[in-house]
Amino acid sequence: MNSSIDVDCCPKQCLYDFRPSDILKMRKNIWELSPAARHSKFRSLFEHSLKKNNKWKFFFNRKKLCSSAIKQLYGLSKYLFKKYAASSIKGTVSVHGNTGRKYSQEETDEMINWLNQFVHDFGEPQPDSSFINLPSYLNKAQLYTEALEEIKVQNPDYTISISQFYNIWSTSFKHVKIPVHTRLGRCDDCSNIQKELKDIQSEEGKNEWKRKKQQHLQLVREERRFLSERKLIAKTNRETYHHLIIDGMTMIYMPNIQPIPKGICCIFFKIDIKGSTQELRMKFHMTGIIDHSYGKRRLFITPETIAGGPNLTCSVLWNHLSMILNPNESHAPHLQIQFDNCFRENKNLIMFGFVSLLVHHNIYKTVTLSCLIQGHTHEDIDQMFSTWSRYYWTHTLETFNEIQSFINSAYPTVETRPSVHFMSSIWNWKDLIKQNLNNISHHSGPR
Repeated sequence: MNSSIDVDCCPKQCLYDFRPSDILKMRKNIWELSPAARHSKFRSLFEHSLKKNNKWKFFFNRKKLCSSAIKQLYGLSKYLFKKYAASSIKGTVSVHGNTGRKYSQEETDEMINWLNQFVHDFGEPQPDSSFINLPSYLNKAQLYTEALEEIKVQNPDYTISISQFYNIWSTSFKHVKIPVHTRLGRCDDCSNIQKELKDIQSEEGKNEWKRKKQQHLQLVREERRFLSERKLIAKTNRETYHHLIIDGMTMIYMPNIQPIPKGICCIFFKIDIKGSTQELRMKFHMTGIIDHSYGKRRLFITPETIAGGPNLTCSVLWNHLSMILNPNESHAPHLQIQFDNCFRENKNLIMFGFVSLLVHHNIYKTVTLSCLIQGHTHEDIDQMFSTWSRYYWTHTLETFNEIQSFINSAYPTVETRPSVHFMSSIWNWKDLIKQNLNNISHHSGPR
């Protein structure tokens, strides 16, 4: 519908007696009708008009109007005017082919199931929001093509339009994003694959690029499925497998007053003569653990004077195991630990020595350490951090005495609410272990 109004339609000035407000009202009335009713209205208008020497004369409220006046009166473009004129001559009402069409629910459900599985395999829950990110080199058109290809392997007659695919995405997958840039860790392979596509011109090169992309996606999918299977087995077979995931969060500050009043900014920050800002509040590390076998979630808080690294990670693990395991009761002989792909805190000799001590002292028979592919390591523990972050940056937390009530409000569901533990000191595992370690190498890279 045209939005402009011009009363100078022809030399006779057919629209001279029409006020702009009347024209806008008429346009609103006609365009609020359903497509079929609107076509019927215009068909009646053309049927009661005259056409002479390829010129139309319309009768409206006992007035003669030219074709330009009708276009202005109803906001019709030249294309729509010709379309309605042709439909009135043929005696048929022209309706868009998809008007009233209802897609099969089975087709829609099959696409939703495919997207759910894809998001489960490749989605990365964000620690600072409730969104789930897919690899940045993907786009919705590529996903649509890939979905059709995979579904047609099982159902050759399956078809669904790309517009319906977009509609499914906008209604059922609002929480899923494909970011252009990310502040979190990014997979090197994903970045390289995305860069390579810009320089590829030949069809053969594009096919090779698709092969490499599919190979990488398949590897990520298998790793995530393997992790999901381990978690499921640990939940259902706690007598045999003990599975937990551990990760660190960014620094938290205390007191945290939200919003920060301008009058007390000087208490929280110090600006030196060079203009740089120095944080004056207390800083704390936060390390989280989710125990899938025992259904426990914990947040361990340590002051900034305690450096992060293998000593902190091993101490958090030891504290958690001490709370869970009872020396007078039997427990699962196999421990599986999932952690972030970081050599400074996790993939290092001290961590290997620590888990070796667990086996040496018969606490466990085997200990398996696992990492997802770099840049694809965001898991359910990041969702736990996300809940904390969103509440932390919008609510005030002044002292440690308020942390438990703060946690209760941030995590209203008891099943997902973590317990809080403050650690004022940690053990020096590094000096204890390094003197007995073998000299191994190439352990920080993927194998």
